[in-house]
Amino acid sequence: MQALSVVAPHQVELVERVVPEIGDGDALVRIAAATICHTDHYILSGGIPGLSYPVTPGHEFSGVVKEVGAGVTQVKPGARVAVETYLSCGGCRHCRRGRINLCADLQEMGFQLPGGFGQYIVAPAAKLHPIEDSFSLEEAAMTEPSANAHAVVRRAGIEAGQSVVVIGPGPIGLLVLQYARLRDPGQLILVGLPRDEDRLAVGKRLGATDTVALPVEAAEERVLELTGGLGADRVLQCAGSTRAAELALAVAGVNGTIVIEGGGDTIPLALNGLIQKQLTVRGMCGWSFPDFAAALQINQSGRIELRALLTHRFALEEHAAAFEVTGQYRDGVIKAAFVP
Repeated sequence: MQALSVVAPHQVELVERVVPEIGDGDALVRIAAATICHTDHYILSGGIPGLSYPVTPGHEFSGVVKEVGAGVTQVKPGARVAVETYLSCGGCRHCRRGRINLCADLQEMGFQLPGGFGQYIVAPAAKLHPIEDSFSLEEAAMTEPSANAHAVVRRAGIEAGQSVVVIGPGPIGLLVLQYARLRDPGQLILVGLPRDEDRLAVGKRLGATDTVALPVEAAEERVLELTGGLGADRVLQCAGSTRAAELALAVAGVNGTIVIEGGGDTIPLALNGLIQKQLTVRGMCGWSFPDFAAALQINQSGRIELRALLTHRFALEEHAAAFEVTGQYRDGVIKAAFVP
């Protein structure tokens, strides 16, 4: 079988490997589609502390079950599946409460374990979710980022009629926008930079009531104008920059809630503003099992548009072009997938 191997930072090879053997409770899955996440670029660049190389990335993928191990009854060969990529200990206080993303011993396919940028993968059968016949395998590959977006919106606690701002029109931001839309907000404002106009146009089609394509300083003024000077009830920060986090704090209204999914460096924090506006600031990293299951159910219902986000497809042999396009945001890319 073929698979991509990041041998060391900035060094990617297409390698030949034997098809992995399965154990009791496992399944062998032939990869159908594996989408590229911005986090995969951190693996390529050596930007994830403590990660051991070589590694096969890919934590957003779907496939078809080829073989199952002894004792497996929940899936059969031929099943089309979305794949949970978190493998947690199952016994810690966070796992027992369903918060598997907070497990101290968490391992994830595509990081500590082989991921989906190959032709086959072995996964615990319990991590496989059969999909409906009407749901494509390419759409199913986007269940993992959808679970992330679902978790962001869940943490925000959006109520009907509230004003909501989503910062960052990348793949996660555009998914967050759609899940937020299901909460029936009164305003749903998508914010990006001037270079993001194409993605913002997609966001407008996907349910944004307003879009803002301005530098950070001007964006703050425009969002406050759109919200009648009150600021937003909920701000969902999905852009990986410190300026975006600063903007989130600036445009949140009194008693507002900010959920920060996009990372960055240290930012100054005006404590008086935080206190006087009585802001709630929440971080969100990853997703829980209920988020994954809920996102898959919602996606299969057709209420979330996934096809509009998947703009590019590549063979494994085209990995150099795939990483260049997604790393440089070229050719109108939103989301790209390897289709082995």
